[in-house]
Amino acid sequence: MSSSIPAPAPNAPVLRARAVPCAFVPHSGTSAAYPIALSSHALAIEPTSRQAYLFGGELKPRQPVGDEVRAIINLDSANPDDEESTRVYARPRTAEEGQGWPSPRVGATFTAGDGGFIYLWGGRGGKEMAPLEEEESSIWRFSTTEKAWERFDTKGERPEPRSYHTAAYAQGTLYVHAGCPKSGRLSTLHALDVTSFQWKSLPSAPGRERGGTVLTTIPSPFVEDPSKLVLARWGGFSGEELGGPLDIFDPSSNEWTSYPVHLSTAEQEPPKRSVHGFVPFKTAPALSLAGGEQTRVLAVLFFGEGEGAPKELGHDGAGKFLSDVYLLTASAAASASPNFSFVPISLQPASSFTKTPEPRGWFAFDAVSTGPSSLQIVIHGGLNEANERLHDAWSLDIRV
Repeated sequence: MSSSIPAPAPNAPVLRARAVPCAFVPHSGTSAAYPIALSSHALAIEPTSRQAYLFGGELKPRQPVGDEVRAIINLDSANPDDEESTRVYARPRTAEEGQGWPSPRVGATFTAGDGGFIYLWGGRGGKEMAPLEEEESSIWRFSTTEKAWERFDTKGERPEPRSYHTAAYAQGTLYVHAGCPKSGRLSTLHALDVTSFQWKSLPSAPGRERGGTVLTTIPSPFVEDPSKLVLARWGGFSGEELGGPLDIFDPSSNEWTSYPVHLSTAEQEPPKRSVHGFVPFKTAPALSLAGGEQTRVLAVLFFGEGEGAPKELGHDGAGKFLSDVYLLTASAAASASPNFSFVPISLQPASSFTKTPEPRGWFAFDAVSTGPSSLQIVIHGGLNEANERLHDAWSLDIRV
């Protein structure tokens, strides 16, 4: 299959990019605010307040930068240097209080749930930069209202410690999938009930074991009920970059199903990629494709590391990075065998801006609905083709 970047589809929506605040005041409060360059970190948006929280990451390979929680509290500000729109929440200075705070790490997941809580699981850290086995039996929860952490013991069929995995939240359940344990890669799927903190092992995904993939919750294409959610996965790394098929796990049937998905404009799929973005469009707005086909938009696929990266270097070396964007669509009518397409769309500067984000992978991202047919994606940092960690933050806004 061709790995060239396809042209945007005719009459497709446009993704508008604008820079957002990324200068953080050090927690000591004695220095001026400054942007912090990071990769292999995580970002979660609390949907009610529409505030973004960042945790973890590295500036140099395999050297975690710290354990602060950084927040962008005004995603509508278009001034990257607006320090009034950012906050830093640091570990308490007393030893007793500091014990209730997670350790520095890279390759963790930081996933927004309900009630203003964000869940931190996994990652790699410590002197050996190994999966954090001491946390195998627990999970961290950050309260965006109290600005405090709690650690909860978990029970049941716990997942193996790992990093560079993926996580998704839906209706009181945190799902953890794939990633890199001490050696090799995984294809397992586990579910955590965030009320009982009970883990359950679910069927492993089809295809190759992988890291650097993304699992996201999307509106079910199988039923008319927009509140019914399924899990979708595309891409990843398994010794080489992966593309399709699109793998969907339906919690109601406890089964995975794989679907080949081509572009709406050509008989090919998007370029293969890993450490990319894949976010849900939870309102599933209607989109009419060229030729009159009626579809629903379920998710947005964007950026990442493409084919051609030095396999032996991992994230010590940079490869070919992407800045393309696609809408994942499905047949407008619910179907047991939906017809999926990736619709290529253009990325353009918002008004008063002249630039868009440069190609990147290993970045932090999340998305939040801003209306019945609009979505805001927020990205921060990542790695570029010059092997540089990036410090910028962007809002990518789309209206279907």
